[in-house]
Amino acid sequence: MLTIAKTRLQAFHRILPVSGVVFAMLLALSFVFNAYQWEPNIVAEYTPAVISSLVMLMLGVVIWSWHIIKHSAPAKGQLVVAFLSLMVTNVGLLQLYWLA
Repeated sequence: MLTIAKTRLQAFHRILPVSGVVFAMLLALSFVFNAYQWEPNIVAEYTPAVISSLVMLMLGVVIWSWHIIKHSAPAKGQLVVAFLSLMVTNVGLLQLYWLA
């Protein structure tokens, strides 16, 4: 990736979202393994929060990677929205992670 990119900043904007996708998948898997330990009443109570957090995670990763999909330069607004979406996701999942 570094040799294909014209500058280091271009490589940064290509490599970082790819690593974000990998770590988002690891976060989701880690959370699913943790959620298997929950009691059934906790699962019923927190299912909407889990689903909304995982949707926000996917949305944040897609927004973060959108400039790669569209083959364009990343915009600051796009990166801010992706950052906020991923932060909300991480805070929500972290609160749910410690339920077990």
